[in-house]
Amino acid sequence: MVRNFGDVKTVLSPYSFIAVLCFLTVAPVNARAQQWAANLPKKSPQELTFKDFQKAFQEYSQQHPVGIEQENVAPKQRFEKAEAIQAKIAIEEQKLFKRWEWLMEPRTYPSGRLNQAAITEIRERISEEDKQLLKNAGPAAGPMMPAGPPVVWKFLGPSDAIGGTNMGRVNSINFDPKNSKIIYIGTPDGGVWRSATGGTAWSPLFDSQPTLSVGDVAVDPNDSKTLYVATSDPYGYGTPFWGGTYSVGVRKSTNGGTTWSDTGLPWRIDQNRTIRRLVIHPTDSKILLAATSDGVYRTDNAGLTWNQVVTASAYDAEFQHNDGKIAYVTTSHVMKSTNAGETFDATTATCCFGSRYSIEIAHSNPKTLYTLCTDGAVQKSTDAGASWANTRAPGVSLYGYYDNVLAVSPVSDKVVWVAGFNIMKTTDGGATWASVPTAGHTDNHVLRFLPSSGSTILAGNDGGLFKSTNSGSTWTSLNKGLAITQFYGVGSSKTTKIMELGAQDNGHVKYDTGTWTSMSIQYGELYRSTNGGTTFGCIDTPCNGNWVTPLQQDPTKATTIYAATCKVYKSTDQGIDWTDISGTLAGITTFVSLKVAPSDPNYIYAGSGNKLYRTITGGMPWHDITAGLPVVSNYLTDVTVSDTDPKLVWVTFSGYNATDKVYKSQNGGETWENISGTLPNMPVNAIVYEKKADNPVYIGTDAGVYYRNDGLADWVPYKSGLPNVIVDRLEILYGTKVIRAATYGRGCWEAPLR
Repeated sequence: MVRNFGDVKTVLSPYSFIAVLCFLTVAPVNARAQQWAANLPKKSPQELTFKDFQKAFQEYSQQHPVGIEQENVAPKQRFEKAEAIQAKIAIEEQKLFKRWEWLMEPRTYPSGRLNQAAITEIRERISEEDKQLLKNAGPAAGPMMPAGPPVVWKFLGPSDAIGGTNMGRVNSINFDPKNSKIIYIGTPDGGVWRSATGGTAWSPLFDSQPTLSVGDVAVDPNDSKTLYVATSDPYGYGTPFWGGTYSVGVRKSTNGGTTWSDTGLPWRIDQNRTIRRLVIHPTDSKILLAATSDGVYRTDNAGLTWNQVVTASAYDAEFQHNDGKIAYVTTSHVMKSTNAGETFDATTATCCFGSRYSIEIAHSNPKTLYTLCTDGAVQKSTDAGASWANTRAPGVSLYGYYDNVLAVSPVSDKVVWVAGFNIMKTTDGGATWASVPTAGHTDNHVLRFLPSSGSTILAGNDGGLFKSTNSGSTWTSLNKGLAITQFYGVGSSKTTKIMELGAQDNGHVKYDTGTWTSMSIQYGELYRSTNGGTTFGCIDTPCNGNWVTPLQQDPTKATTIYAATCKVYKSTDQGIDWTDISGTLAGITTFVSLKVAPSDPNYIYAGSGNKLYRTITGGMPWHDITAGLPVVSNYLTDVTVSDTDPKLVWVTFSGYNATDKVYKSQNGGETWENISGTLPNMPVNAIVYEKKADNPVYIGTDAGVYYRNDGLADWVPYKSGLPNVIVDRLEILYGTKVIRAATYGRGCWEAPLR
């Protein structure tokens, strides 16, 4: 049976699994991670490569296989028994690594590392390079030229939580201090969103920024139009490995998010930093503290300049609401300031197993403090940090630093919530703890009480944003109007308007004539439906496939399908029985691409990141057609074939080696022509052919969509209206003459064909 784990993905660096032992025993939530990380070679973090992590994890996984079928346990049952918790944790670790591997391998190939400084420069040039491409194309660019009718992308969806619980990950929640109906959320790859209606409607504020990765948002208590954004996905990635995860510093808006500018903390991606928390002084709003992977930074002039006031990596920060001279930050210790953050001194509270350390001040009694460490321990101080004691263990299940959430009621210092996979709360200051029903979706990343309310609370998790007005007894979705789903793939029916997509941690979804529905969580298996997605049955293949297993339906026979796992297999009965049609192809362990020629299914192209094969018989023999392709320096990502000529084929490449992005062959791969032109030096993830006489093709890149046909000497950008987001997959619907793009962080988009 195929176990490609390619259902839905969060991308974590392997470092998110690594922590330092400080006792002989550690929390079981991280025990497995400790063990596989021990297989890493003895190198400095800077010397470790992609292959080092991959080999270490593979070796451990072979010795400790994971029963992925246990993922089917219903959410309400997942945390009732210790063995269920451990099974879930093992599954999550397997999935998290495979997601990281899927994203990182093509972008780091072949060295296993990224030159972040170079990537920063590349990203900064894209806008000007796009303008130059349009200028060079001249009138041939047609409607893509700004002077002509623009081809504008429109958002297709989903714009609400599918099935009520599946939208996309939320990292931060913040209220306007003067109007609690105004809410801001930060998302890992979808930017900043604002609601002026308490969460019933939303607007994006960050689509054109250098990164859509947001860790926190801070609102000026004296001027609600002044906003600060901490860029990066601080807890979704351990040691970030590509441009969208590292911080570009703190961004600022003075007009409610209409425009943004750098502050005096304009970090570069190659500095390898993240910002985990951003807080503003309660009365002097020129003073801010930023808890970052590079320590704590402070500004006293509204972001014009910043000073590093703590050098150790910091996780959280809080100002005391009724006395801004008092502030706390967490490193491996709780540190306290009595001069508004100019200096800090360590208290006795520590988080030994500390890959994340959260702190909260009780609004109703500021001398009462609580912390949550990654070992699940809750510490409490009732004398403003002079002394500390552990509460009773809450029994919350945490996954490293990925989800480690703490909130204290603004009206009672005895009401405390902690959350990770699940949610627990105490109403007696930690003497006893009780389970809280799932807030729509598991894996929580932020909890925020409505100001001045002890019963209304908002939860941000992998499924989106949810609200309870009765202390967690019931939850409602606040996702309507958001567009933050991280999609990985898309497939469209050739005879109906049905489209299906796979999303990160939010399952397999269907779009049909304006309606989105949740189909199933796929758990890395292959499924089929014969009734338009109403029901699904599992497809077993003879061997394991890649994280995202290439699957193709025959262009003329709907019951014939092809799967590229460890070999290329064909089924003529919808996946019940399979025939090996390739044998073992030299140089390929698992496949990343598969394309059956629409005009002649005997022509099939299949490949890995560094090999490409072709058959012209629908089976044996297969011919290696890699010669002439830049696989030594770039990772092969996708293949497309003309709808009318099986020998007319294009392939795309990831990586950051310029001039090697798209290649074309007119003789089935016997020879290749580099048609990369002057494309920006960004990874190309997908390509799709449009059935027209001038052979147009569209490519999806880490910087949007580009277009080219036989009449153009170079590529032209095809992305007006599209956010600055990764495009994973492209599909053409001829019935409605549109192209659709599955993006990683901003849902699904649609534009008219050129």
